[in-house]
Amino acid sequence: MCQELSKFENRLDFGTTLSIPYKKIIETSPGVPNHPTTEYSSNYGYFLEWIVVYNITSKLEINTGLNYNYSRLKIDDKIGLIENKGNLNTSYFQLPIMIRYCLSDKFPFSISGGPYIGLLFNAKNKGTSYIDRSGLPSPDPLIGSSSITQEYNTNVSKKYKTIDLGFSVQLDYEFKLNMKLKGLILTRFNYGLTNILTDNINSASS
Repeated sequence: MCQELSKFENRLDFGTTLSIPYKKIIETSPGVPNHPTTEYSSNYGYFLEWIVVYNITSKLEINTGLNYNYSRLKIDDKIGLIENKGNLNTSYFQLPIMIRYCLSDKFPFSISGGPYIGLLFNAKNKGTSYIDRSGLPSPDPLIGSSSITQEYNTNVSKKYKTIDLGFSVQLDYEFKLNMKLKGLILTRFNYGLTNILTDNINSASS
């Protein structure tokens, strides 16, 4: 885009994403001892998209298209003596609208930003559960370990809203696939603008 200009172009994008949670801590019944608490933190995912580009100038463009976005958030879920550590993995089909600016004529690096709307495809919790037996009234003395671990992989799509809204910022490097088709290698940062949980629960922080 930095040096060549035609009004409309098609582009294939692929890269990594860094998802930032809308809510970092979620608590249920915070006044009750050992109440359920869930902490979210950022993690990396990936996406693949087909984009239609409208070039305004040799350095500025507007683009939109359809992408498949696989996002991951680290999750630490505590309910009484049980702690679940793992990842929340979500898959969305997204429609972004991005404004992209080329930073230099000599090097094909650009920065972009804009809103997106997403349609939920799948959501899973995957990780390890830890049960603290030392907190039980009479733990079995024949079992040496004070904790029990168990792997889990649970579909949680019903706990999340179908539609997601957010804002993206990306850094990219452009290359040519052929005379008519270009590609990007990039990293995109997604920030959710809405609470995608369906449960009516309170947030300790956001």
